[in-house]
This record gives sequence, C-alpha cells and structure tokens, in this order.
Amino acid sequence: MWHPLEYLSPRMLGWLLLALMAAAIVLYVRLQSLGRRLRNGMAPLGIVSLEMCLSSAESRGIIESWDEDAREDARRLLCLDYFFIPIYTTALAVLGVMASRWFLDRGLSSLASIAIVLAWGQWVAGLFDFTENSALLRILSMYPDIPDGLAVLAGWSARIKFLLIIMAVLCCLFGLVTSLA
Repeated sequence: MWHPLEYLSPRMLGWLLLALMAAAIVLYVRLQSLGRRLRNGMAPLGIVSLEMCLSSAESRGIIESWDEDAREDARRLLCLDYFFIPIYTTALAVLGVMASRWFLDRGLSSLASIAIVLAWGQWVAGLFDFTENSALLRILSMYPDIPDGLAVLAGWSARIKFLLIIMAVLCCLFGLVTSLA
C-alpha cells in the first residue's frame, strides 16, 4: 500500500510537519480559549463531553448547563475546528509515513504497512470529525428539540475519530521508542 505523502523527501516531510505543527498549535490554543466556558460539572471535558453523547437527553443536559454565551462559544469552536481538522490529520499522516519509512529501514515491513494504513486512517478520522462537527452544530441549532439520531451520529463519529487517532499515535510512539532502543 502507498500513501501520497510518500512521494515527499524526508526533508520535505520534516518541513511540512513543522509547518503543520505550528499551525496546529496556534489553532489549538484558540480552540482551548473558546472551550473554557464549556467546562462545568455536566461537561467536565467541555465540547468533548458533548461529542461523546449518545442520546438527545445527554446532549440536552450538557447544552442546558451552558449559558447563551457558552453556546455561542461552542458554535465558534466547532466552526474553527473545521480549519483544524485538515491540519492535525495531515500532521498525523506525515508522522505515519515517517514511521513507515523508519520501520522499512529496519526490515519491519508489516509494521510499515500498518503505519501507512494508519496514515490513511487520519484522513478518514478527519471525515468522521467533519461529520461529528456538522451533527453537533445541528444539535446546537435544534436545541432543545434534539433528535436522538443526531446525538448517536455525533457520538459514534467522535468515538471512531478518537480510535483512529489513538491508534496512529501509538504506532508512531512505538516507532519512536524502538528507535531509541
């Protein structure tokens, strides 16, 4: 299996990763700033608490715990997240391609293939993140009349997204740890 980022030289991948990480950090700081008012007893993880809901009752409870300013912050955060998604997913894909090259250089072709699959998986995670954000924006606009289907769509999209991200991060960490051994 191949990945389009494999066509870039190691040096270009490094520069691309640095640029993506810089952009991700700037956006992440802004997202965290917007998310401050979203953290409370009902939503200890802020917007992530809403992302993980699987029912309209859960979603409604979290949104009810936010005042109108916090709800507007949630909307802004979700809209800004649309710009963050291609940045973080591509950064993780770059790391996956780098890990694949490292595994190949050490004769670990099976792990190299897994790293490439997970690099592709980051763009799939991005599609799930876009789906989740769209469902959450619709939930916020329909509040308090939230259909269960939207909560389920957002919740499962978030779970799949996080699973794909965690798998890629673990693969890259494994590559890093084994390179130091």
